[in-house]
This record gives sequence, structure tokens and C-alpha cells, in this order.
Amino acid sequence: MAFRSILAGVGAYLPERVLGNDELARTVDTSDEWIRERTGIRQRHIAATHETAAFMGTAAARAALTDADVDPAEVDAIILATSTPDESFPATALRVQAALGVTKGFGFDIAAACAGFIYALSVADSMIRAERAGLRERSGVRGCDVVISICPPSAAVATARSIGEFEGTYVDANAIAPQTADEVCRIVREQGSVYVDGGLIGPPPGRPGTTRLYLSGEKASKVAGDFANSGVEAMILQGSDFAASGLKMVYAAWTKISAGLVLAARGAAAELGVEAALAQEWTLSQPDLEDRYRAALADAAVKGWRWKDEMLQIADTFVGAGQPGEFGIAAAQVFARHSSQSMTHDK
Repeated sequence: MAFRSILAGVGAYLPERVLGNDELARTVDTSDEWIRERTGIRQRHIAATHETAAFMGTAAARAALTDADVDPAEVDAIILATSTPDESFPATALRVQAALGVTKGFGFDIAAACAGFIYALSVADSMIRAERAGLRERSGVRGCDVVISICPPSAAVATARSIGEFEGTYVDANAIAPQTADEVCRIVREQGSVYVDGGLIGPPPGRPGTTRLYLSGEKASKVAGDFANSGVEAMILQGSDFAASGLKMVYAAWTKISAGLVLAARGAAAELGVEAALAQEWTLSQPDLEDRYRAALADAAVKGWRWKDEMLQIADTFVGAGQPGEFGIAAAQVFARHSSQSMTHDK
């Protein structure tokens, strides 16, 4: 079973001062009806001078710890998402840490406006998963000798450029075509790095044997050694420097394009008025397809924006290998459609 983070406790704090629409209308040319009709807002909380980000964060965190029945001494990290820190330095999270009496671990702020809470959750989840997978911080290191790039395919080239001058090893483990990997390779080598091609296959590492990182090119063996005794199994491929990207592409061509095909078939059936009949026939002759359809539907809603770009990379891979790239282009259109539908429904 995959290891997952949970929300063990929740806490909140609102400033004591409440400003209603009627009170606001006495000082501004507006009315309660005008405000509610356009914004839905009935009242807002106004922070007093003492109700700083650290003050409110501490109160909310203390309530969350109580809700989770967790002692402050057990806390390993405090991640505070705010666009209005008490000051730029030190981090407001450190003030919360001191106020709570947390005596170990660390704290830092995340400034990402409205998305800050989601970013903070994602960072915390990644830290927990990394620890579970056996990844640990390296102490006594002034700089890193290996950089591993794992980002949406569309950002792979820009991410490589952003590293700048770097004399270590750059591992590109993104879902990109060998042609794109070649471009990344030229960029990082010009910046003084050693390039190693990578391809991740499998879910986030939850237990041994489920997640593999294929590696190819110079220094692949050295990078593989860095993953010894971790939740990721490193596999070395011989041949082309970009063999790992090639393998990732042809593997995902089946797993993801087939998911797109199921979505497209079901969508076409709905337009033709035979969706119920198709679902019934699946039950009779292809009993696994209904589950595959539901899984693809859920995945496309969350990951479709990223899979779209990966499908275009697969299209480039196929064309470069003498195969029709239209498979990938069509799947990209399907995932883009389902991703945009999900965002529309969320709004």
C-alpha cells in the first residue's frame, strides 16, 4: 500500500474585530445589498495591531496541535504560507516555532498568494514521502554534486537553463522525448555540468520494487549508487545517452495513450447516445475497462494539464523513430479537454 500523508488536525483563527457591510456603508458610498449582490461578502475580520501573522499563525497552529493530540515537542517542521509576513527576515514561521515551544526541526515561509496553502501542503507531503522513501539530508555539504530535475515536461528546458554554471552532475528525469533530452544535454554541458539521462516509471515510492529510475549516459553508474537502499530502484541502460528518456516515452505511450483512448471512446459513445450500451458491453466482454475508464477520468482531471505536454513529447519520440506521431497528438487533445473541464467545474 502506498504511503500517504494525512491531515491529523485542523486549527483556525479569525481577528476579533468584525466589520459588517452596514457599518462599512456608513463610511463608504455603498450598501449591504450592493456588496452582497456582487461579492457575496457579508462581513470581514479586521486584524488589530497585535494580531500579526505570527500571532494568528500561532493561535491556529496551537488549535491544530490540540485537535491532533500532538505535543509541540513532536513537531519536525513549521511551514507558514503568507503574503504578509511580520517582516522579511527572519521567517515568520520561526516566530510561530518559538511561541509554540517547538525545540527541534526548522521553519520557513512560503509566499505564493492564494495558492500558498496548497503549496505548503505539497511541500510538507513531499518531505514526509522523501523521509519514508529513505531519502535523508546530507550534513556537512557546502554545495550539492547532483541535481535531479523532475518537473512538467514543458519546463524541462527552462529548468536546465535556470541552473546556470554547475560543475556537478545534472540528472534529467523528466518525461521528455530523446530530442528534447538532447537539447537539455547541450544546455547543461555548456554550463559545465555532466549530463545523465533519466526516466521515472512507477508511482511515488511507497514500498520497494514499485518505482524505478532508469539511467543512461556518462556517470549513470555513479548516480545509481546514490539511490542504494532507497525506495527508488535505479536501473542502468546501455546504448544511447538518451536511452532512459526513450524507454520512458515508449512505456508511457501505452499506459497513458490507452487511457486517453478509453476516455475518447466513452466520450464519443455519449455523443452518439450509446454510452449506457457501451458500458454494458464492457461489463460483458471487457470487464476491466469500466475501472480503467474511471481511473483515467480521475487522473485526467488532476494530471491532464501535465499529461498533455507528455503526449506531445511522445509524438516527437514516435516521429523520430519512424512511427506516426498522431497517437500522441490525439491523446494530448483528449487530456487537455478533460483537464479544462475539471477546472471549469472547480470554478
